[in-house]
Amino acid sequence: MRGKILGGVLVLWIASAAFAQQTLLGKYSGSYSATTFSGSNPIEVRLTLDITSLEDGIVKGKGMNYSRPCYGEYPLEGILKGNELKLDATRKGGPAGDCGMSLRLTVDGNKLVGTMGKWNARLSK
Repeated sequence: MRGKILGGVLVLWIASAAFAQQTLLGKYSGSYSATTFSGSNPIEVRLTLDITSLEDGIVKGKGMNYSRPCYGEYPLEGILKGNELKLDATRKGGPAGDCGMSLRLTVDGNKLVGTMGKWNARLSK
């Protein structure tokens, strides 16, 4: 009896983990807080994220940065451990080809909250 209960719990745990991974897939939009080049004025910069695949904790997708010096789309790859999501650009982007993208986010339902580089970021589905 105890084995059946533990087996049932294990099946439910695996199923819920698979469901959580599948619900992470999709398009998110939001912004990150930055400052102007002079460092004096805070601004909100638009940011989008499209998570296209998640398998065995490996996450792939693309991010779009709407900041003027680093404007562009970035291919992303990273890991999901629990509710912690880490994504990094697999190549540099922006008009000069010298910008990166690094996201450190916490998954909270349909929201992702954390940082993009050194800036606070918030995204939602």
